[in-house]
Amino acid sequence: MTLPFSKRTTAATTVFACISATTQAHFLTHDQSLLAALGNEYYQLQRAYRMLLHQDTFNQLEQRDYGIAAAQTAISELNATVMAIAPFVVGSYEAGALSRLQILVANALASINNVVSAE
Repeated sequence: MTLPFSKRTTAATTVFACISATTQAHFLTHDQSLLAALGNEYYQLQRAYRMLLHQDTFNQLEQRDYGIAAAQTAISELNATVMAIAPFVVGSYEAGALSRLQILVANALASINNVVSAE
């Protein structure tokens, strides 16, 4: 049997990577609705990360699972926002940065979905 906090550790690491992705994505668009969405997702990811940091004991499984669910929602929303940035990207540097962000967020989404489906 795995340790009760292994899901928490994986989810927290995944969320931490996405927090940096939201700050990087701000430089790729000037669209106000996308910037607002990124700000909201940044807040949700920070909140989920703080919840996950302290949920490593067996009697905190409900809180851990709530934190993981919140992280999954925030990462799913971030994935949609990063995809929506594509039409606004001009230039090869920005296109490369967006491509790296899309890969990072897609991998994070796959990772958090694996955490949720693992029992």
